[in-house]
Amino acid sequence: MYSCLKNLFLFFFNTKAENQKNTRLKNIRNMKMKKYILTCICSLFFALCSYSQEQIEAYSGGNVLYRNSLLNINNIQFQTGNANFNLINSDLQQILLSEIDSITFADFVTGTTVFITYNGNSVMIENPFDYIGSAGNTVTAVANNAAVTVNSTVSNIEVLYVVKGSTTNGSLTISSTKNFKILLENASIVSATLPAITVSSNVSAEIQFNGANTLSDAAGNTKKSVISSKGNLIFNGYGELNVTGIKRHGISSDKSIRIEKGTIYVTVSGAATLEAAGSGYDPSLSSAVKSDETVTINGGDIFLACTSTAGGGKGINADGNVIINGGTVNISTAGNGAVYTNENGVTDSYSASCISSDANISIFRGNIACQSSGAAGKGLNADGAITIGNVGASDAALSLILGTSGARFLVSGSTGGGPGGGGPGGGGNNADYANPKGIKSTGNLTVNSGVIRVNCTQTTEGGEGMESKGTFVVNGGDIEIHSYDDPINGGTSVTINGGKIFAAARGNDAIDSNGTLAINGGVVIANGVRGDGEGIDSERNYTLDGGILFATSGNIMCNPAGPQKAVRYSGAKAGQAICVKNSNNETILMYNVPIISGASSGQTVNLVFTHPQLVQGTYTLYYNGTITGGTNYNGSVAGGTFSGGSSKTFTISSAAYVTVN
Repeated sequence: MYSCLKNLFLFFFNTKAENQKNTRLKNIRNMKMKKYILTCICSLFFALCSYSQEQIEAYSGGNVLYRNSLLNINNIQFQTGNANFNLINSDLQQILLSEIDSITFADFVTGTTVFITYNGNSVMIENPFDYIGSAGNTVTAVANNAAVTVNSTVSNIEVLYVVKGSTTNGSLTISSTKNFKILLENASIVSATLPAITVSSNVSAEIQFNGANTLSDAAGNTKKSVISSKGNLIFNGYGELNVTGIKRHGISSDKSIRIEKGTIYVTVSGAATLEAAGSGYDPSLSSAVKSDETVTINGGDIFLACTSTAGGGKGINADGNVIINGGTVNISTAGNGAVYTNENGVTDSYSASCISSDANISIFRGNIACQSSGAAGKGLNADGAITIGNVGASDAALSLILGTSGARFLVSGSTGGGPGGGGPGGGGNNADYANPKGIKSTGNLTVNSGVIRVNCTQTTEGGEGMESKGTFVVNGGDIEIHSYDDPINGGTSVTINGGKIFAAARGNDAIDSNGTLAINGGVVIANGVRGDGEGIDSERNYTLDGGILFATSGNIMCNPAGPQKAVRYSGAKAGQAICVKNSNNETILMYNVPIISGASSGQTVNLVFTHPQLVQGTYTLYYNGTITGGTNYNGSVAGGTFSGGSSKTFTISSAAYVTVN
């Protein structure tokens, strides 16, 4: 009966020929009667083979979508486009039928699987290699109370280690000559002196997880991570993995870390420590995910948190690149930064970052939210380049939300003496601060697409939105930045080729370049402050060669240069609407002049605007009227109507810009 039922089940998901997989899957999805028959067969099948130690596996393109022991499954139902795996504990695992191209059975007795089941201070190990292993191709698994040590010399297969049960004083350490997999099935491991899971070999380990799984260490953990690996780590699951790092890190690898899918929670609590190095110290900081090479996230729901006790903690910390291709990623850091003496004997500082890389950060797709509340905390922080979004991609493919709320702190120098390097109203010229940043790139920063929101709530100098020490290029995207200091700052240049940008400062310039600045396309709204802060600030005159710009400030801004014409309206009033029409009475633009920081309604502000339709000719400027209807983008209105108010005429000649009082 068992064999017959199994063969009947495999009739629907036969994997002998690859070209038959999708055809048979479509038959299952499209034939209602087969679904009902299959549900009954599955229920009877699992009832009759409950004694078996087989597992069921669902595949897509050679990758495991779902794996579980038949002992855990009550029945499988195929209906309304889903495969519903109903578990014995009443949980439901649901997978889209369109994702599955085959379902197979794997026999644990073939020698590919080792079972490790924890039970308090003891552990039960089912190791088929004890019976079928041969010299040079064995797996030994030894338990000392609930501490399990595995040594594998198997070279022809990837061994699977199925881990279940719970312990409050246990661990799992695996040494292997070949890549292997760990399947956590409702496992709970707390380790006192070691990581909960250690991969002590330089091989790739794939950690899969079903159900709810928890891993934690303790203050006595000598390895400083809950999951520690000398080789690559891959995470792939349909359940939950909860990791709590008490000593230092949550997940760490000497190689790369890749997350494919599953729900992962990592929280770390370890305080920053200073370790003697050279003429000073090297700070040891907590990280939820730490890699000595690359961190890649392709999917899943990831929640990373560094508590307030984790001073300078990092959500994702990579010596190499950080790449996010999809998934939902939520990161929060709350620990404050601090001052220390580095290995060269120089006063230095460290601070928290949600995502930190010693190389490059690339975020292409997904839903990413980063919040840093500690002193001088940062959202994204790269020593190399930062790339956001794919060229030509829909903005809807990426949501990147960043926020900082921690204040800056003094690193060295003096804070006294009046205006200078310390900022308006106080600070010495030699003051050096550690400053919070929404996004900071030591290299180039490029935005290609996506919905990007940056909100830095600081009320003092230093809190910038997006900063690049190299070139800052915007090719597309929907960007909105609020910060006290510069929302956009480029070290060598700022170039805007497209997209929508709203940059609002509360204490300084809106868009600031320490080199050149060019606007070639897009829509740009730049709100400086009424005091010492400009809408557009460049070391040289900025060039206009396309796009729409409204830049507002209290001071006269640097001069715009062509070839596209611009208007400097020095008589603009905060909170009043304007409209510009050409000699044919056609509306060119409409704008609600903002009440910028430091101004009140009706106060005079400086406004610079440009539009591709502003060419040589005579125009009428209507002001102090009312705009109704249309589509409003942060004050710039398209398709509305303007009524009332007063008017004045002006003429655009061959000059780059004209001033209207």
